[in-house]
Amino acid sequence: MDMYSVGCGFLAGLVTYRMCVGLVGLGRIVLFFKEVEKHSILVLASVAESLAYIQQVKINSMVDSGYPEETIKMTRDVDGHTFELWKASVIANVTSNYPKYISPSYETWEEALELLDMIYHKKRKLDKTGVS
Repeated sequence: MDMYSVGCGFLAGLVTYRMCVGLVGLGRIVLFFKEVEKHSILVLASVAESLAYIQQVKINSMVDSGYPEETIKMTRDVDGHTFELWKASVIANVTSNYPKYISPSYETWEEALELLDMIYHKKRKLDKTGVS
């Protein structure tokens, strides 16, 4: 065999190897990103639950303090509207920062909560079977 054939074979093997390593690495990045996505949904749901609790405590304190009913209703409406805006803003910010080659598993708050439900159901099934 001449050196030209050996060199071309070497370069072809090198290119093939780099392409395979790149594809495997990309696959691992996607899996890692999807796992981060699940954990970020868990954190966001926890924050949303805490915000809802704080808003309810605020309303209960207003009722106990004797605020007028219209003030309480207005506060409840403003808090509800602000909370909905916050949820939409969070989802928009998270999904807009995804890499172009990874599509988000959700596009709305409700879809994110559905994904969270699936995560919990899957975890419960694993816990019941004893398999991790």
